[in-house]
Amino acid sequence: MRASNRKRHLFLSSAVLLTLMFAVGCRGFFVNPKLSSITITPGTPTLSQGTSQTLTATGTFDDGSTKNVAGTVSWTSSDPSCATVSSTGLVTAATTVTTTITATSGTITATATVTVTPGTLVSISLTAQPTNPPANSIVQFTAKGTYSGSSQAQDISTQVGWVISDPSILSIPQGSGSGTVSSTATTGQSTQVNATLNGITSNTVTITVQ
Repeated sequence: MRASNRKRHLFLSSAVLLTLMFAVGCRGFFVNPKLSSITITPGTPTLSQGTSQTLTATGTFDDGSTKNVAGTVSWTSSDPSCATVSSTGLVTAATTVTTTITATSGTITATATVTVTPGTLVSISLTAQPTNPPANSIVQFTAKGTYSGSSQAQDISTQVGWVISDPSILSIPQGSGSGTVSSTATTGQSTQVNATLNGITSNTVTITVQ
């Protein structure tokens, strides 16, 4: 009887030991997988002002598994005036600059670089000062672009291309907003100027030599 009990006890002990070994061998049964790294996608998004995009944070764990952790990490923006980010990774663009979005869980972090653009160019407004310059003088042109993502026009004078009806009267170097009236121009001569960018043409400004 004692031998039988001893055998039964030995059998149960072996069974318990095997069960424990099996449990320990299967990661995650007793110990939860630990987060090893976070990846944010997209990593370098470009947004127009006033638009939003949701970033995804994927966590990789020490057992090789992956999981969407966007709702559990802490989201921050290095420049909230450029773009803000919600607790779920929703980024909303504000001003045209670049900011870094960071997802953090404990000591594990990941970053994404967000670039905010003004959107699509809608129109160009061109002005000049003066419009009646003397020969051999400077005319300052200002081209302001209105974009789909912003209600505030932006100075794009150094970005536009210049179209001049009579270049012998006035010249404007590309990449510059300053025009030079020819020293040989005579009183009453005039030329028309337009600024163009991305297929958009400004209003026409007429320069008449004084």
